[in-house]
Amino acid sequence: MSRTDQSDAVSVLRRAVPIDRARRMADLGDRFAAVADSADTVPAVLARAAADLPADLGVVWTWPDGDGSPHVSVAHHDDPLRAAAVTALLARAPQDRFAGTVLALARHVAGTGRPVVVSDAEALPGAFATTLREHLVGSAAVVPVWGRRSPVGALAVTRAPGDRPFSGEDVDVALVLGRRAGTTLETALLLAQVRRQAALMDAVSDAVVAVDRAGRVTAWNAAAARIYGIAADDAIGRPLADLVVAEHPGGTPADVADEVLRTGAWNGRLLVRSATGAVVEVDSSVTATRDSRGGVDGMVAVDRDLTEVIAARSAASAQARFTRDLMDALDSRAAVVDPAGVVLAGNSRWVAGTGERDHCVCGPVAEGSDWVAALRRSRLADVSRFVVEVEEVLRGARTVARLECRCFESGPERATAVEVTGLQETGGAVVVQSDVSWRRRLQDEMSHRATHDELTGLPNRAALIERLGASVERLDGDRMLAVLFCDLDGFKDINDGLGHSVGDQVLVAVARRLRQRCRQADVVARFGGDEFVVVIPVPDVGRARATAERLVEALSEPITVGDAEVAPGASIGVTVVDRRPPGDDPVGTLLRDADTAMYHAKERGRGRHELFDARLRVDISSRLEYASALRRAIGNGEMSMRYQARRHCGDRRLAGVEALLRWTHPAFGAVPPDVFVPIAERTGRIVEVGGWALQQALAEVALVDDRRVTVSVNVSPRQLSAPRFVEKVDGALAASGLEPWRVVLEITEGALVDDPAQARSVLTDLRRLGVSVALDDFGTGWSSLSYLRTLPVDIIKIDRSFVADMPRDPDACAVVSAVLGLGHGMGLVVVAEGVEREDQLDALREMGCDEYQGFIDGHPARLPDVLAP
Repeated sequence: MSRTDQSDAVSVLRRAVPIDRARRMADLGDRFAAVADSADTVPAVLARAAADLPADLGVVWTWPDGDGSPHVSVAHHDDPLRAAAVTALLARAPQDRFAGTVLALARHVAGTGRPVVVSDAEALPGAFATTLREHLVGSAAVVPVWGRRSPVGALAVTRAPGDRPFSGEDVDVALVLGRRAGTTLETALLLAQVRRQAALMDAVSDAVVAVDRAGRVTAWNAAAARIYGIAADDAIGRPLADLVVAEHPGGTPADVADEVLRTGAWNGRLLVRSATGAVVEVDSSVTATRDSRGGVDGMVAVDRDLTEVIAARSAASAQARFTRDLMDALDSRAAVVDPAGVVLAGNSRWVAGTGERDHCVCGPVAEGSDWVAALRRSRLADVSRFVVEVEEVLRGARTVARLECRCFESGPERATAVEVTGLQETGGAVVVQSDVSWRRRLQDEMSHRATHDELTGLPNRAALIERLGASVERLDGDRMLAVLFCDLDGFKDINDGLGHSVGDQVLVAVARRLRQRCRQADVVARFGGDEFVVVIPVPDVGRARATAERLVEALSEPITVGDAEVAPGASIGVTVVDRRPPGDDPVGTLLRDADTAMYHAKERGRGRHELFDARLRVDISSRLEYASALRRAIGNGEMSMRYQARRHCGDRRLAGVEALLRWTHPAFGAVPPDVFVPIAERTGRIVEVGGWALQQALAEVALVDDRRVTVSVNVSPRQLSAPRFVEKVDGALAASGLEPWRVVLEITEGALVDDPAQARSVLTDLRRLGVSVALDDFGTGWSSLSYLRTLPVDIIKIDRSFVADMPRDPDACAVVSAVLGLGHGMGLVVVAEGVEREDQLDALREMGCDEYQGFIDGHPARLPDVLAP
């Protein structure tokens, strides 16, 4: 308010006082109260009230700096909250004498409740008068500011020096102002307190609802509005029963009210239905409120919405059930332990097994017990290491710890695995204890299958190589190691003639016999097919050979399979060493040497054993070189044909010639047929080489003028079984122009064994071409007279081994005589091979042999030389 406005107000006030003093004082009080209603804080109330009072009352004083700011001084005794209302004066009191003087006077008035009037400041004691005068105070009145029952402060009103002194009327006005100011101050403070409480209530997340003794709402915070769907303006002043209906599981709302009235408080759960239709379950705490006399004048309820809590608990419960179901689905014992190792919960298998003893670990531990402590007490050899790992998991230092062990304490062997997995977010761990005996058995079975032959149960090639390698590395010159390589001689005949099922049973029987004839420490392995290897430590070579001979005898004994009885027989190669063989592959060297010796045994008649020596290794090396050179022999023109005469026994006339293949290598020289022919057979080159020999022989004989000369050409079993062999023979005949009746194809008994039906079919087709068929080396192979009767052959040739001992050996003569009788009886031409002496020829002539051939007429030569008279 400006100075002019204040002067006008003073004039109006002065004129009004004589007329209606009471009215003037009421008007001032109303204006003061209006200020309080429009202000937000106590300082604002006081400041605006001071600005609106008439200036002639001097309620406004000016500080020495002359800034004109209005201030009202109110001193409060024993109330620190109200001290905030006089910050302007109190803040300067320690430094300003005037402020200190007025403050002291105001405290006196507030304490006594009686006003103090200073009509003339000059009349006061010197120091005090000087202080007032310096602050432009000529007179003053300090009146109490009353609360409800006692003063709560004081109001100081001053006049400037020179103004009229205070009158009784002015003091009355000041007293009215003081009383109204007290009332207004109390109201303003109460409103401020209410606003603060309301702000605090709205900051609370729980619903706060207050009611008076009649049940009407006096407080309703923001959380209550949110939870129950009713705004505070719509709730305050209305009966609570019209807004919400509470259902108490243990009684009625009236029971809750009675409990509060009786004890002053109640706590429990309520299901609250609001007028808006919302249904909320709350955790309610109800407290009685009391008036100044201690009586209950209402209630305050703090309601916590349990919707999210219930949802969270429901979700947690569902998660717990899911976790429990998941753990129960495990085919293992499972439990959750806290960071200290104490069992919190276990699945049904864990709980069911509590108290049982698990010999492998420590058994299931009851809930609430220390699992780690029980683990520490177990007697496992490596449990200490595992406990350290488990403790690291529980500390979060590692993710998982595992232990697997075998158990033998009672019953059959079992295997148990324990896996401890840390829970990173919640701490603790999940313990899963499983019986993994089945897995161990499966692993053992798979390992056995990987290292043992499925049919015979013997160690397989991989296991043999591993064990033989370990044995070789232990050789130190003081002990010897023997490797016996066994190959069944007649297994192919058994397999083809009686079927693979019988063949498998024979292999099982052979494996059993080998195992029975060897010591437990000896290694008996199936190398593959019908090949077996035996590894034995021996004191000397003689012991190795004796063992090999014993095995040969065992395998030559008949084996009964169903209705069949077979004797497979075996050839065994033996190699003996006392030190590790040189080179990067000592195991391979030993097996190769034993294999070489085995083939040498087969070449020397089968059903025997042979000891490896360095010369055999040289032979093998030479064979490899021959095999390599044989691939280029035909192209390089190294092959040629030689012929041996076949003559009639009676007059020794020329009956024909046998074509014999010869190989002359530029480096090796003349390679004997008994060397390169087996190599050609093994490598498959015999088909190409034999085909060339057939074409060459037919072409050379076709140039002979004497059409009476026939030519015999050897055919290997591989040639006979090769595709389109008959077509190739037909093609050779056509290319040479030689008459088919002049061609004899010689086959061995071995060519008939592999596939008799196929051989018979091919021979039949060859005879349709017009060529003759001769059965070579008769009597040395698979000779079956009943089968011979069905074969389409024209000639049989007696093997040289029977002729060699004639005529001195009666048995040899008997065999030859028998063959002659058989052949002639079947209408076949019989030829004797290997005739070298006259006495042999004379004996054959006397027996009625048809033809002969041999060195008696010279060695094989070129065709013109053989045909020369």
